[in-house]
Amino acid sequence: MAPIFLVDFDQVLFVNKQQIAAIDYNKKQDQSTIILLSKDGGFSKQIMSGIKILQSVTDKGIIKTSIN
Repeated sequence: MAPIFLVDFDQVLFVNKQQIAAIDYNKKQDQSTIILLSKDGGFSKQIMSGIKILQSVTDKGIIKTSIN
């Protein structure tokens, strides 16, 4: 089996045309930039090493996101 090479891996979560969360992976630096909507309506930004996966689930109308 041939190896798989990841070129680009970006994820964005929208709800009602509003961006809630995003992860932008930079292969060259092996870093993921994580952008999350704050409760005050602003955005928080965090940089983590490696590839991160955005997971979202709904529970009784509430969206819960996690980064793995």
